[in-house]
Formats: sequence, C-alpha cells, structure tokens
Amino acid sequence: MAFCSWHRGEAVDAVPVRIIEQTAGPGRSVYACLACCRYHRLTPIARGAAAPAGQIQRRT
Repeated sequence: MAFCSWHRGEAVDAVPVRIIEQTAGPGRSVYACLACCRYHRLTPIARGAAAPAGQIQRRT
C-alpha cells in the first residue's frame, strides 16, 4: 500500500509516476493510484519501459 499524491490518500494499486532527485541524500518517488493515472493521464515508471496510462492493468 502506498500514498497517492493526487487524491491524497492510501491506495493498494499505487504505482510510481515521478522520481524527485535531490542534491544530497536519496531521492524519492511520487506515487499515484491507477484511477488517478487514468484521470490525470500520468505515465507510470515501469520496469524497463513506461506504459501509457490507458494500458495500465492491476496486477494480482
């Protein structure tokens, strides 16, 4: 479970959509649930390549 930065709540289907790099220390990832990815047309950061938001599927 992760925090969706778009609807500002917890989501079981959240995926990373942004990486925020910092000059010192580790960066962080920003997550969005699949519904917010579709609504806001966000592209998740996938393993290897990003999939368009319309092609995102929930993994069980």
